[in-house]
Amino acid sequence: EDVASRMMELLRFLSPTSTSVTQKALIWKGYFAFILTYIDKSMDIRILAEPLSVAFCEKAKEFLVARNDLVQKQNLWMLLSTYVDGVQEVFESSLYLNLSEEKLMCDGFSMLLPGCRGAELTAVLNFLQAVLFRLRTAHEQLNQGLLRLGNPGPSAQPSSVAKEHHLAVAKALWRNFFPYLKSQRMV
Repeated sequence: EDVASRMMELLRFLSPTSTSVTQKALIWKGYFAFILTYIDKSMDIRILAEPLSVAFCEKAKEFLVARNDLVQKQNLWMLLSTYVDGVQEVFESSLYLNLSEEKLMCDGFSMLLPGCRGAELTAVLNFLQAVLFRLRTAHEQLNQGLLRLGNPGPSAQPSSVAKEHHLAVAKALWRNFFPYLKSQRMV
């Protein structure tokens, strides 16, 4: 925890204009490495997820605006795909999805989707499918665990927190993916 907070302090000193896309991708991979460490230790990831998701939103907006600039889109996609892959790994690694994983499902996805074409869109939709599957299985595991316990008593509190996180993930998915999918169905 201390190492991650010190890393975040050091990263604040980097100038966004002098940091290349490749360097930013490496920084984001570092964030995800810390997030996976937090998950492995069952620690809440909010402190790491929030600044990363804000950065993702900014780059997703740039990606959407750069529709006709193929070089810019290609560079941004390298960074954005790092985020998409990292979030998928977080969801696949988290046992109960109760460590603020929903913070990674930010509004950037609603800006990313309209800018995607071909392979980019396929990658994001495969990501969506993986996250939905993981959410469903985590929710089922939680419910099966409660059924086995019968009257859970004190253990009901962590399960209610997990259910709140599951609901937050579902809401984020609905808010950020459904409007785009619905618009494509109508086309």
